Amino acid sequence: MFIANKVSLMRRLTSFFIILSGLVCWVLFLPSLARSEVDAVQWRNPVPRIQELGLDWQALQQLVSGRMMLLVHAPSDYEIPDKQGKILAFKAAQSVTAFAVIDGHVDKVKQVVSNYERYVDFMPRTTSANIVQESGRHTLVSYVLNFEIPLINLDIKYLLQHTEESNGDLSVLMLEGDMKGGASRWEFIALGNNKTLLMYTNWNDIESVGMVFRTVVKAQPEMKLTSPALSAALAVEAIQEYFTQQVEVIVKVDDEVASAPIVPSYQADNITLLSTLSRIGKVLFIYPPKKVLVDEKVTELMFVTVLGVVDGDLQAVKTLSTEFDRYPEYFRQVTRVKEFDVGQGREVDWHFRFGFGIISIPIRYSLAYHWQGEHQLLFHRIAGDIDCIVGGLEWVATDESSTLSFYTSAIALNDSSNWIMKVVKQMPKLAMIGGVSYGLMVLETQIPWTEAMIKGEQYRPAWKRDKRRRGKRRGRR
Repeated sequence: MFIANKVSLMRRLTSFFIILSGLVCWVLFLPSLARSEVDAVQWRNPVPRIQELGLDWQALQQLVSGRMMLLVHAPSDYEIPDKQGKILAFKAAQSVTAFAVIDGHVDKVKQVVSNYERYVDFMPRTTSANIVQESGRHTLVSYVLNFEIPLINLDIKYLLQHTEESNGDLSVLMLEGDMKGGASRWEFIALGNNKTLLMYTNWNDIESVGMVFRTVVKAQPEMKLTSPALSAALAVEAIQEYFTQQVEVIVKVDDEVASAPIVPSYQADNITLLSTLSRIGKVLFIYPPKKVLVDEKVTELMFVTVLGVVDGDLQAVKTLSTEFDRYPEYFRQVTRVKEFDVGQGREVDWHFRFGFGIISIPIRYSLAYHWQGEHQLLFHRIAGDIDCIVGGLEWVATDESSTLSFYTSAIALNDSSNWIMKVVKQMPKLAMIGGVSYGLMVLETQIPWTEAMIKGEQYRPAWKRDKRRRGKRRGRR
């Protein structure tokens, strides 16, 4: 057990969230230098089109209703033009699709998304949106984003080309920005009862952003997925909130405080559809925040679930996933794990270290684990640097040789007179950032290790191979 030095920890956390929040906003809004004269270019959108996957829209509506879903696509090679029309090639690009059911007719939803100059009314941090050119199906729009969190306040300018496709999609191409390339796609599916399934697929060449963000990605490669995932979620969330505010009679937010947090379970969900989606890529669910009573304090929790398919039978996957003392073998941020058997469950001390260039952030906390049924292991925080952590691990067999692995968590920081704690709490979408980033880190590292262990193969993650190569080079010098 331990007593953390919270002042030191929160100073480091402040640096971490400033870097990550900047990374998310940079990717979402594509900063650029002063705009020169640019004409629309002819292009073909390389990001995946969900409507070509042959999914059942009614089943997908049921799966998404009441929560947002993200799909992290497998790596693929993309080609897009620059502003001169020269084709640029990108290897192993990964895009993310956000899905949400919108309470509005499909024509109205598309009208709102394509009314670019009104983005200042509802898109996060957008302070200016001006059409600079319209040419047939193409609209060039210049944007200004005001980015303000503690210690940072700046305006960012960028230029996007919006293209209305013949199939009804709206495609977006970055023409000027601080990255080499970026593209996205809006899709609209009419549902019954005046509802629309909105899908937004986003990709950006995050590794070309700049030295600061290259340092972050190099130190924490998993952030390459975290940033576009959050960017897609924030864009779709903005459309959701716009339509919620437009209804004539707005249903009041439920202020009822639950006596205890209820961790989502997926045993009764559409496992066939989840399995299909998981073969395409990692799946995430983001839940609306709920007020619950935690340690006699009213706390707002937002649960985030990340799931993926593992090639292995349920029992083997479950056993390996709960061997916590082996996490340092494949999870680079975990430096030490110590377990204690207590009654019907167990307690685990977790020691992490997140490095970003010269910044090193140690985080420590203890979790208590107990089984909820046969295939769900719940946990909650009992001590450490983060005030509230609640979640669970869950497993569902899809067949005899494949298992869906779920990781669900929610975090919260309580009110504090400490100014450093207050700074951290001001970070935009803190709960979403924490849940998405850590959940993706867990499954991105755990699944390949688990599959290797089941096959009886040796496993050395890329970060250990890189560390060994750097050591050899230093030795030769």
